[in-house]
Amino acid sequence: MLKFLARRLVNYVILIVVATVGTYFLASKTLDPTARFQGRNPPVPQSTIEHTLNAYNINPKVSVFRRFGRWVDMLFHGSLGQTPFGNSVAHNMYNRMGVTLQLLIIGSILGAIVGVIAGVISAVKQYKATDNIIGGFSYLTLATPVFVVATILEIIAVQNNDAIGHRLFVYTGAFTPGLSGGFFTHFGDRVSHLILPTLSLTLFGLAAYSRYQRSAMLDVLGSEYIRTARAKGLTRRQALVKHGLRTALIPMSAWANCW
Repeated sequence: MLKFLARRLVNYVILIVVATVGTYFLASKTLDPTARFQGRNPPVPQSTIEHTLNAYNINPKVSVFRRFGRWVDMLFHGSLGQTPFGNSVAHNMYNRMGVTLQLLIIGSILGAIVGVIAGVISAVKQYKATDNIIGGFSYLTLATPVFVVATILEIIAVQNNDAIGHRLFVYTGAFTPGLSGGFFTHFGDRVSHLILPTLSLTLFGLAAYSRYQRSAMLDVLGSEYIRTARAKGLTRRQALVKHGLRTALIPMSAWANCW
């Protein structure tokens, strides 16, 4: 077990290194950092441009290998550099990591709960209209690119906001800057910003979990211990919840950890 975990950890480290190096060199070759200085009136002196590019370690006249070496040195000293606006990249990432973690936790939990419920209902109603609707929605969601789902949700949010005359669904930022009011005002503002991104994560979680839970639930519906429980006087619902669902959740939990 320890060898397996160590091997997986080494694989992840190698993957991170390869992705980081590839992204850095690709960005260095394709992006033009001098573009933001062009077209200024009055023109920015070339000496100022060179000084700024060197300060940010993005001067294309310097070898990309030297720039990458300097960036790695900064990385080991706890710095990721600065943004074009002079802010710390590490500080910006730290602020965004909290919001991302919040979305992932809420979306994953809701997606798993709703997905398991949908999968159980789909298995119990096998080949019926409910099963077909849940299955069709799940396959459609999984087959749709994420940015398309986000665009659809944005359009729906705009239509609903126009219909009710109030910005109930907000799809930009984590909160409204400069908002005045008490705790409940700020709490409601945060919730309105969380609805759409959380919904998008929940939809994909629902689609994936429901398909696997349906398959796991179907495997136990015809088991002998379910029939034994029914023979002992339990209703169909009691047998499915107390015995079938508990057993079906075991492979579901293992799959979720891998997923």
